[in-house]
Amino acid sequence: MILPEEFSKHVRVADSLMTAGNYALAADSYRKAFSDYKWKGPVPDRLNAARAYAYTGQNESALAALQLLCETERFFDHPSILKDKAFEGLRNDPRFKQVLQCIRASQQKHAPKFNPELRDQLLALKKEDQEVRSALDAAVKRNAPAVTINEISTRMLATDSANIAFVADLLDHKGWPDKFTVDFTGCDAIFLIIQHAPLETQKKYLPMIQQAAKTLDIPPPNLALLTDRISVRENGTQLYGTQITMGPSGEKIPFPITDEAGVNKRRKAIGLPPLEDYLKMLGITYVPKQ
Repeated sequence: MILPEEFSKHVRVADSLMTAGNYALAADSYRKAFSDYKWKGPVPDRLNAARAYAYTGQNESALAALQLLCETERFFDHPSILKDKAFEGLRNDPRFKQVLQCIRASQQKHAPKFNPELRDQLLALKKEDQEVRSALDAAVKRNAPAVTINEISTRMLATDSANIAFVADLLDHKGWPDKFTVDFTGCDAIFLIIQHAPLETQKKYLPMIQQAAKTLDIPPPNLALLTDRISVRENGTQLYGTQITMGPSGEKIPFPITDEAGVNKRRKAIGLPPLEDYLKMLGITYVPKQ
């Protein structure tokens, strides 16, 4: 699914607002995104929109979004809906119970092999991955002592090693667990762990990631991230401009881009915004090559 750029822009804004806890403005941005795109869009974005509506008391919109998820998107992850604090205010509403029944029926029909236990294991690994990296970033920003930074870095390497071992064992023995097995969130966790793996591990599982992008188990732009990361680590160049380094004066710049004149065509084909827009969000001024 290659998404319209305006839709993606609104969703990026909404996602940032959700992270900041500004649910009202997030709800407005999600509504704008889906209105412009005729109420179509990826499951994770639809779910986040429902959460934003619910957090702000827009119960009719939240229920409508959840019902649409169930009916048209084959959404089946009722355990996460039941546990999500965003929907606490809906749990006594008979219509919410009907939505849950619809989700359970969808799971039985479309995803009989759904494995919430495995999905939760993968999400726990992702949480560990993100927590240790957040701790390292915070330590660097506050100029923590070298011993503290080294300790967190060591912990991050140990976390990565354990996570990679789990994912490698899963992929090697059972293959890729698709979105009907571990939901989009589980697939995303696998991708993230591979992103943080050694080069040889990334290359080994790249074909699986390519197939996952084709079947929309992961967003196709994620494939661009891994492709560029592998390419930069192998030869210092990239195809999509997703990887950033430091210039001679300490400024942020993208790693060199192969066929730079064609980068925005490649980015559009895989669902990424123009390179100049992406770099602007990072505070980098970029003039497209002709």
